[in-house]
Amino acid sequence: GTPGPTATASEIANFVVGQAEMGISLDAGVLEVMQGRATATAGDFTPQEVGALVWALAIMHVKPDAGLMEALQGRATATAGDFKPPNVANLMWGLAWMSVTPDAGLLAAMQRRAKATVGDFEPRYVTKLVWALARMGIIGVKPDAGLLEAMQRR
Repeated sequence: GTPGPTATASEIANFVVGQAEMGISLDAGVLEVMQGRATATAGDFTPQEVGALVWALAIMHVKPDAGLMEALQGRATATAGDFKPPNVANLMWGLAWMSVTPDAGLLAAMQRRAKATVGDFEPRYVTKLVWALARMGIIGVKPDAGLLEAMQRR
């Protein structure tokens, strides 16, 4: 079923990712409820759920409202030390795909985390992250040169 007003962060992320993977768009009413509930529960999202939710919304061509974007970026920044390479790549790819400029704190935190875990990046996540950083460069965000060099060596 569709997540309702009592849905957990996990239920929201799983629902949206499932819809994206099946190529199903969210109707306006479902999107409104989901965004409101996701914003209210943003502090409960795991790094995997943050990355997956942003990725799924991007796949569905849904740009979240400002409140949800702020909440998700805040949560990602707060939990950056727990992000694994797929989470970093999915989050950054989703933001870049939606042409969302990450706030300075999030960008710095994700780039630090990517550098710290560069040895664990599989090729597909290297590609995803480098593409995201290149696209962000187009929209006015300068990627960390050290991270780009580390990804090239990977």
